Amino acid sequence: MTRALAAFLAFLMLLSPKAMEGENTIVLSAVDGGGLEYAIGIEDPSLVSYTMKIEYAEPERERAPGDAYRIVYTFLGLRPGTCGATVSRTSPQGKTVQTAYTLSVDEALRVTVRKTRRLSSFFLSRPGSVVYPRYEIVMLEDRYQMSVDDEPFHPIDDRVAEALLEVIDDCGLSSWNGFRKSEEGVLDGEGFSLEIGFTDGTVITAGGSNAFPDGYFEAMDRIMQVLEAARAPVRFDVFREFEETVSAGREMTIGAELDENRVTDFYYTFDASYYPPYYQRYRFYTDAGKGFFFHETRQGGSWPQTEADTTDIGCTELTDDQWNAFLDLIRDGTARIREEHLEDGDAGPWMYVYFTGGEKDGREFEFATVEKRFAFEAFCEALRAETER
Repeated sequence: MTRALAAFLAFLMLLSPKAMEGENTIVLSAVDGGGLEYAIGIEDPSLVSYTMKIEYAEPERERAPGDAYRIVYTFLGLRPGTCGATVSRTSPQGKTVQTAYTLSVDEALRVTVRKTRRLSSFFLSRPGSVVYPRYEIVMLEDRYQMSVDDEPFHPIDDRVAEALLEVIDDCGLSSWNGFRKSEEGVLDGEGFSLEIGFTDGTVITAGGSNAFPDGYFEAMDRIMQVLEAARAPVRFDVFREFEETVSAGREMTIGAELDENRVTDFYYTFDASYYPPYYQRYRFYTDAGKGFFFHETRQGGSWPQTEADTTDIGCTELTDDQWNAFLDLIRDGTARIREEHLEDGDAGPWMYVYFTGGEKDGREFEFATVEKRFAFEAFCEALRAETER
């Protein structure tokens, strides 16, 4: 059995109901030999227990660095009630982010899992040549209240906190945590102090003077829009309609908002720095109305690898059926405006899609399901085998 066929059969197995995510499970993606490390904590072990299962895309094949797998936590109710759970993910650089969940057990001991991360506090000050208000938001007795320039706190719509959380996640503000820099000798500059707390216990603290983290000005523009709209409750409903329209443009679904026939280029890159390092790139692109597939493998040497470490490379023109098969695999996937992530520096895979009328740098891509990603990898292996004949 060829590796490509084995991968395709493994993909069919993953489509069976027992492998699909249910309401009593948390499913995480990982790769062998690098990537994120996960840990789970249960607030009340007397209420809920759990089992852990690892599912590989190609379970019968000998394991190799870069093999993708899923970690499936299945929760079992021991008695009715509710408690919290946290999943911690740590990057190879040592950065850890936690996601909080609520585990609810009904009388029949069925477990339901829900994410419970909410904003608990927010403080922003921007001293400088341009005068900005100082904002503080707190959650008191499960209600949000805001103070501007140390004025008395007053209640605000919960949707203000939801909108801020949306900006925080969209702009990757978790990567700002711990930022402290100052650039001396700059006249008429700007500084900032930012403190954000979450109900899962995590925080973001950052500050600077004429020195800013990546994406600072775009994020601040969006944050200020939310805060300024929150000061005038009548305006906030109008603002949310505007924000939802903008957000729709920031995230597009292949085959819906983004016609798959507009796709002109697609990159898939896995680049592992462990020893021995390993690099794999797949590319689908169009040229003069025809579709092409390119692949490159680098093994050995030191990281980062160079063209001198290339062990396998090839390119082939695709038939219409093959190009359409590629489009079928990326259909229903998500194309997002590029941004920074906690996982930066990780092995990946990192995927980018380019399309007519789109951004020059392309957009980040994510498959609709992990099963589609596994099928894509199997498809690429089959095409690569054809180029080696």
